Amino acid sequence: MPGSCAGTVVCNPQRYTCLEEGRRYLYESRASDCWRELEIGADGLVVDYPDFWRRG
Repeated sequence: MPGSCAGTVVCNPQRYTCLEEGRRYLYESRASDCWRELEIGADGLVVDYPDFWRRG
């Protein structure tokens, strides 16, 4: 089908723990040893995802 994206969907169990209400959360992949502390902005969206991206 033109314009379609071929790929594989996989299950990735995750856990989020509040470190500072509305400001910082701990993301943990339950399928690997990946974890990151996420910084959240006033709008409730992620501002900083360390080693991956940072919203300008």
